[in-house]
Amino acid sequence: MPRVAPWDATWQGGSWRSVSRTSFSVPGDFNLTLLDHLIAEPELNVVGCCNELNAGYAADGYARAKGVGACVVTFTVGGLSVLNAIAGAYSENLPVICIVGGPNSNDYGTNRILHHTIGLPDFSQELRCFQTITCAQAVVNNLDDAHELLDTAISTALKESKPVYISIGCNLPGIPHPTFARDPVPFFLAPKVSNQLGLEAAVEATANFLNKAVKPVLVGGPKLRVANAKMPCGACRCLWVSHCLESADAYVFVGPIFNDYSSVGYSLLIKKEKAIIVQPNRVR
Repeated sequence: MPRVAPWDATWQGGSWRSVSRTSFSVPGDFNLTLLDHLIAEPELNVVGCCNELNAGYAADGYARAKGVGACVVTFTVGGLSVLNAIAGAYSENLPVICIVGGPNSNDYGTNRILHHTIGLPDFSQELRCFQTITCAQAVVNNLDDAHELLDTAISTALKESKPVYISIGCNLPGIPHPTFARDPVPFFLAPKVSNQLGLEAAVEATANFLNKAVKPVLVGGPKLRVANAKMPCGACRCLWVSHCLESADAYVFVGPIFNDYSSVGYSLLIKKEKAIIVQPNRVR
């Protein structure tokens, strides 16, 4: 039976190929073998960046334009440098796949201190930093469950439209493994299904609410990006727009984020009791 390296198999038949054809990277000694395999893929464009923060923001911009982005950095010194960009992608609901070349799988449990870390033998410090700004994390330090971990992380990023963190042991990308020679399972992302009764009730209540209004206003928010909705950018804080909003007697907000910036310092006189707020998973 032919033996295939895990990264080759994952690219050829798994989730990565279904996601992005461009990755933004900064080489480091923990991700060099991984990058060698990525560069060898003719259908994948690997863009080198000057630093990790640039790579993270490039992946952020790519996700805005193409739907999903990816960056590849090295362990800890690179991972901590990209944190700010990943946090921004989390706040903007952007699926960015952050891949880190992790420690050698044989170093786990040895109580050794590695270079480019914070000087502790605990290799989970980087993972803990990413847990609050990603929707899923995968640490690949053996080959038996690598496919499952990668597919689960990437599918979660697409479902939640949030970044994910993937750490791959630096000694693993080039190691052949018999399980990767099997025909790959096609990557399938099940569509989200609404509760039909709840959806019909929300539509009926919204229609009744708007039929009673004289000056209703519909406001599209940034979370519409999750549904791949496209809309032009209108006027920002002009008097006419403010007047229309503040004088309306009914509002429908679709995918809004109410923060100090979008509300102009919480100064808009919008009556929440006269508003229907539609979010990706609920209607209020």
